[in-house]
Amino acid sequence: MSQSSDKRAIVTGASSGIGRETARQLVADGWNVLAVARRGERLHALRDELGERVVPFVADVAAPGAAKAIIDAAGDKLGGLDLLVNNAGIAWIGGFDAMPDEQIDRTMNVNVLALMRLCRAAIAPLERSSRAQIINVASVAATIPMEQIAVYCASKAAVLMFTRVVARELKGRAIRVNALSPAGVNTEIFDGSATDPSTFMPPADVAAMLVDLTRLPASVDCVERIVEQRGQPIM
Repeated sequence: MSQSSDKRAIVTGASSGIGRETARQLVADGWNVLAVARRGERLHALRDELGERVVPFVADVAAPGAAKAIIDAAGDKLGGLDLLVNNAGIAWIGGFDAMPDEQIDRTMNVNVLALMRLCRAAIAPLERSSRAQIINVASVAATIPMEQIAVYCASKAAVLMFTRVVARELKGRAIRVNALSPAGVNTEIFDGSATDPSTFMPPADVAAMLVDLTRLPASVDCVERIVEQRGQPIM
């Protein structure tokens, strides 16, 4: 891995969609990235594409002990941590009355509990950084009721409020905490649904808005950034 940059990031859900595009754009901006996902072949393909600034790390973020393992890997492989991007997320699409218990549990575990545990595990190494930041990917579904994705909406509402509170708690410890709340994004999360994701925003454009949060001036903050498709606002 290149040691020419001291900008070190973790990106979860890096095998597709917003996470993969975020990893690409962070590398282009001079970051070293621990790319985390379950699909190792995709992570290694990303490394082949982008070079040694990408360090693949295969993990299920919701597995027991995963948060510590991921944060420890950043220390071992990147030499520290400056940025945590909690992007990993899933959705089950359908009427809530038909949603199996295991899908409720899995959605809340991946979207909420894993994110919280990663944030907690990241605090100590981030306190040693001069540019410490956490960016949690929420959604406009956190505040807009959307049929067929009830538990996803609930999970993103939890992420958004958690981010707001932790942003206040960590302000005095010089750790910036932000939420990115996009509207519809053309990602695999809609595979198999009746929705046409091609009408949604490209993941690369949403990732650009995420990476832009890493460039905020020291004197300002943006606890939540809402990203909508131009010409088709839903807020």
